Amino acid sequence: MFVMDSGKVVVIFSGYKEPMKRVIASNEGFCRRVIKFFYFDGFSSQELAKILHIKMNDQVEDSLLYGFRLHPSCGVDGVAALIERVTTEKQPWLVGPNGRDLFLISLLLDHGIRV
Repeated sequence: MFVMDSGKVVVIFSGYKEPMKRVIASNEGFCRRVIKFFYFDGFSSQELAKILHIKMNDQVEDSLLYGFRLHPSCGVDGVAALIERVTTEKQPWLVGPNGRDLFLISLLLDHGIRV
C-alpha cells in the first residue's frame, strides 16, 4: 500500500492493559514501533450508573433498550449500589461500551424472567 510508504501511518492497538502488554512483548518488532501508550482507568460504579441514566433517558429507536424506562426509585446512587453488589473488579467487560449495554440487557432479561 502506497500510504504505508509515506511514513505518516498511525496504527491504534486497543485492549485491556495486561493482555496488550503481552501482545507488544510477544514480538520484538512491536517494541521498536509502538512508542506511545495511553491507559484509561475503568469507570466507577457511580460513573456507570450515570451512564445508565443517560442511556435510558436518551434512547434511540434502534437500541435494544428502546421503550424501557427506569423506575423513579432507581436513582444514580441506588443503581451504583446494585452495580457494586452484583459485579467484581474481575469483570473488565463492564467498563467498555458493549459491556454496559450487555449489562443493561442482562438486567432486563433477568427482570423478564422474574415477571
